[in-house]
Amino acid sequence: MTAVRYGIAVLWESQEAHAASLKNEKVRELIGRCRHLIAEVGGVKVRPIGGKGF
Repeated sequence: MTAVRYGIAVLWESQEAHAASLKNEKVRELIGRCRHLIAEVGGVKVRPIGGKGF
C-alpha cells in the first residue's frame, strides 16, 4: 500500500480571526473528526506581498 500525503493551508486575516474561528462549534466538530489525520500541527506566519484572492 502506498502512503498518500495531503497538505492543507488555511489563512486568517489576524490572530483574532483565527481565535474566533475556533469558537465556531462546527469548526471544532470538524477538527475533532479529523484530528487522527493530523500528523503534526504547526504554524508559519506569512506576509503576502502580492497576488490575487487574499
